[in-house]
Amino acid sequence: MKRLFNPQKTFITKLGIVLGISSTLFFGSNVMADQATNITDVDAQMDKISDFYFKNELEWKDLPEHPGAYQYIRLDSKKTNMDLDLKASNLKNLTYSDLHPEYIGENEFDNTNGSIDQTFTTAAYSHQVTNSASTSVTEGFKVGGKTTLFKLPILLTDGVDITAEFNSATSTTNTITNAKTLTASPQNIKVPAGKKYLAKVDMAKKTFNGDIEFSANGKNVKSTLNTLAMYKASGFPRPNKYPSLTFTTADMLKKLSTSQQNQVKGVTFDSSKNLILNGKAHVNGIFGSTLRVSVYDITDSKLSPELIQQKFMEQ
Repeated sequence: MKRLFNPQKTFITKLGIVLGISSTLFFGSNVMADQATNITDVDAQMDKISDFYFKNELEWKDLPEHPGAYQYIRLDSKKTNMDLDLKASNLKNLTYSDLHPEYIGENEFDNTNGSIDQTFTTAAYSHQVTNSASTSVTEGFKVGGKTTLFKLPILLTDGVDITAEFNSATSTTNTITNAKTLTASPQNIKVPAGKKYLAKVDMAKKTFNGDIEFSANGKNVKSTLNTLAMYKASGFPRPNKYPSLTFTTADMLKKLSTSQQNQVKGVTFDSSKNLILNGKAHVNGIFGSTLRVSVYDITDSKLSPELIQQKFMEQ
């Protein structure tokens, strides 16, 4: 039995646009996406509701505890608070496309001068592959002070798994990469007398594309209005008052005119007065998971090899 020397290991890394995360498996950086996106600024929409509500319901109105004495004059500041729950769907509309196999290495086994069959052993091949998932938000939302970072595990064909990660508040394209080493163990190749065989190793690679729908559910959504109230009754002037008023935001929205409500974009409330936010993202990537060992008869010509056998080694 003959054993050929091991060829030098080949390490090829696909470079991607990457988002940095705190994981020993992944590495990254941020790059801005060129495509236009629709990101709803939730705080700005909540501020619209507060402004309209103050104008409709409070401005120049008497303070209930001081009727005829003090009026609401000005809205000095406003703030909406909520508890935000995030949820992402599984990958939808998933499609695959084959890429040209990536060459890893080869061995030749020459038994053209032999009078009996001989068994040769291929070298062991190792190859580092970098799988990637790039995610771009096409419709998103941002909420000040709230984390809107999503992580979605994706199980691809051939058992490959990778995590898609994105922030609903930005149009940045995030790419997660996962590097691992695939190994093709030594293979015994029987070469008949008078024959020359070639054992070639390559890696099947694919691209994938899909869509993600995600949402956020805001509970206990309340808006606080910090106002200025001034004394309006006769007699000596009195000190200004600064009432701070808190309302359920869904109830405030109902008090707005149709025209005002139409100016509040990208946010809705359900029957339980929870804030509903929806978004969409597109994910694509490259992965390789299968090493292929192909044995060819090249006795007549290496330019026109005859396939003898193939073995697939999934990782």
